[in-house]
Amino acid sequence: MVYHAMAKRRGGGVAKKATVSQWYRLVRKNRETREEVLASRSGRFHEAMDTEPTTYVADTIETAWREVAAHLGAVPANPAAFRLYRVTVRKLRLADLSDPEEQARYQTTAEELAVDPPPPRCREIARTLRLAGYHGVLYLSVRNPPTGRCAAVFLEHAAGLLTIEPVDEEWTQFMTQGRM
Repeated sequence: MVYHAMAKRRGGGVAKKATVSQWYRLVRKNRETREEVLASRSGRFHEAMDTEPTTYVADTIETAWREVAAHLGAVPANPAAFRLYRVTVRKLRLADLSDPEEQARYQTTAEELAVDPPPPRCREIARTLRLAGYHGVLYLSVRNPPTGRCAAVFLEHAAGLLTIEPVDEEWTQFMTQGRM
C-alpha cells in the first residue's frame, strides 16, 4: 500500500490520496536555516545525513516533543531551548509501516519497528524504499503509542515537496499547558 500523506481513515480502511498534510518538527533554537532545521544526524531509518539525507516529523506537537525528549536521556529537557516548526508536505509517497500488510511485505513486525535502539532492519527497509523512489516511511511513534505517528522523509526525493514555518505561538501554548 502506498500511503499518501496523512489521509488514512480513522479505524482503518482504504487510504485516500491527499495532496497536502501538516506535520511538526522540533529542533534546538540554534538551528536556523532550512537545511539545519530539516537535518537529522542519524535515526531509525538512516545512518548519516551526508549519505542518506532524512528528516523526521511527527503528527502532533506532543509526539514531536516526546520523540525529542527521549533522545536527551537523563538530562532534564528545557523546552525553551527548542523551536517548533510546521512542516507542510505535498504529494508524499510514503510506505505505511504501521499497516500489518506493509510490515509483511517488508518482512518486519510492529515489535521490531518499535525496538530501541532500532535494529538494522529498519535501515535496510529504508534503503529499499529509497531505491524504489519512495519519499519516506510512515510509522507508529515509539514514544507516543498507540496513536502517535511519525514519518521519516527522504530529502533526496522530497525536499522540494516540503515547506517549513516556525510556529512559536503553538509551542508556547503547548509548554504553558504543562503537557510535557
